[in-house]
Amino acid sequence: MWVLEWESEGVTLRLVQGEWTLGRKGNALNFPNDSSISRQHAKLHVGGLEHLDRIAELPSFTLVDSKSRFGTFVNGAQIKENVPVDLRVGDKISFGAKNTVLVVGYVRMVARISRIQKTNRRRLLENCKLIGMHVVANPVPEITHCLMDAGNFVATEKILWALVHAHPVVSSDWVQAVVARESLSSDLPRYEGFLPIQASQQAHATPSYLLDTRRCSLYNDFFVVFLVPTSMGPLVQAMGGVVYLAYLEPSLAHDTDLLDAVVSTKRTPLIVYPGNGTELTQTSDVMSASVRDWDPSVLRRLQLLRRRAFVMHHELVASILFTRPPLYLSDDSFDALLQQAAPPLSSFVPETTTMPPIVESSTPIEFSAVAIKPATETFLSVKMEPVPMTQLAVPETKLQAESVPTKLPLWKKPTFKARHETPPASPLPSTPNIKVQPPSPEPTPAPPRYDADPETKVADDDALLDEKPTTWMQKKNVKTPVERDDDAPPPTVVSSQLIVRKSAPAEPHARYLVRDATAPVPGVRNFKRFKKNAVPRASALITRYQSEVPVDLERKRAYEKQQEELEAQERIAEELFEMNMHRQPKRANLRFT
Repeated sequence: MWVLEWESEGVTLRLVQGEWTLGRKGNALNFPNDSSISRQHAKLHVGGLEHLDRIAELPSFTLVDSKSRFGTFVNGAQIKENVPVDLRVGDKISFGAKNTVLVVGYVRMVARISRIQKTNRRRLLENCKLIGMHVVANPVPEITHCLMDAGNFVATEKILWALVHAHPVVSSDWVQAVVARESLSSDLPRYEGFLPIQASQQAHATPSYLLDTRRCSLYNDFFVVFLVPTSMGPLVQAMGGVVYLAYLEPSLAHDTDLLDAVVSTKRTPLIVYPGNGTELTQTSDVMSASVRDWDPSVLRRLQLLRRRAFVMHHELVASILFTRPPLYLSDDSFDALLQQAAPPLSSFVPETTTMPPIVESSTPIEFSAVAIKPATETFLSVKMEPVPMTQLAVPETKLQAESVPTKLPLWKKPTFKARHETPPASPLPSTPNIKVQPPSPEPTPAPPRYDADPETKVADDDALLDEKPTTWMQKKNVKTPVERDDDAPPPTVVSSQLIVRKSAPAEPHARYLVRDATAPVPGVRNFKRFKKNAVPRASALITRYQSEVPVDLERKRAYEKQQEELEAQERIAEELFEMNMHRQPKRANLRFT
């Protein structure tokens, strides 16, 4: 974008594509206080960009003298009438008596567009040509803006790249607002008014899409390890982090180098867990690889770096949006993710677990396959034999009926049986005769002896279970009645226009009661008598009981405080205005259209 600096008045003229007339009256650029400038003195021609992707290309900018009376000068040399002269950065334009001097400048604007719909894309590119803004696809150091559609904010790689490098992220309406300015001397629209999110979403959104220089040093203390290819590496480096690309050397021999680098670094090691590619929505480049695309070394290195600090890919994105350090994965979450990513371990048996031997009975029984799950507790050597249903006696039938737990009260459970009792034989006739023998038990240490106290006796666990069974008993919580003096009246919430705050030291928070929460007690003086347009006195704000604290009109106090601040600001503004009127000379009467 071409600009003209009027240094004597401190005014900047920002020009877009078009023809702009210059003179003393009735032009786009008017200088009414300079009598050496003709009414229609000269014309400025600003061209548009022909190739948006060529950053080195500048739009055309020429000056034509419109047969002025006192002439037009460029760098002190007078130009010919009706002959266009190309202007370059740093040229000085003067008119007539050379009281008005304009300096030519150029502001380079380069943008990347992200997720622009086809209906808005053509109009956006045309507006970029008008204001002289280049549009590129690849990240280059000259990028100054990032453009996208309003109300469709998605954390793409281009958006994250712009936030990390402190580039404003604005909607496409910002370019249209630059073209539709009322005056060439007006400033460019503010970025805060053209955020890509909607106004209703902005009130509830916590991420910050504005410029924040803290993102440039967000990862200064981190050593980040990537196990799979990703595009987050350059972003972490731009934020001050040290990046280790472990996927470049997937061989087993380089696992030791990886572990040494993680242990020996002075920074906080941070291993990025390779996600499944669904953390972010990308157009062409995904932020993480899929599990099925993992190299065999990834799972091996995940086991090697276990119990280290792991983060997800989407957590790196959240740290950029919220401008905070990333949050680590807990050990339980990491184990769950690793279990989903690892192959099924159906045949895996821990080394500490031993399978009990199986002894077949005398009766040969053919089985196609017998699967016994590895046990974690001690097995009992029990011989299970089929018992026909006709042999069940009446007492045994009654015992089976009693084995089903009856409906008991909620506060009590049935008594547990002792551990030395054996369970009853199963009546199922199809149960095979299989003997399960436990492995040889290991010697257990003897319980300690209490010789110091002869009265202390160590009881057997089984005996304790027999004597004192485990039960749930109900306990009634009886509150102690509060005794009150006879002469003291009962506490009552009196009537008032204010809200009464009841503050008790035992309560964690204060409760607010409405004035009509409780009815007045007969015999007590009724304070609920109001007069028309009555003004409350200070004595009326004091309640009878210490447990009641009247709350003043806090809104009124805040309003009065705000009024006092506004009055103070007005007084300061009036004093500054009077000082400027007495000390500074009268400025020239400028008018720009």
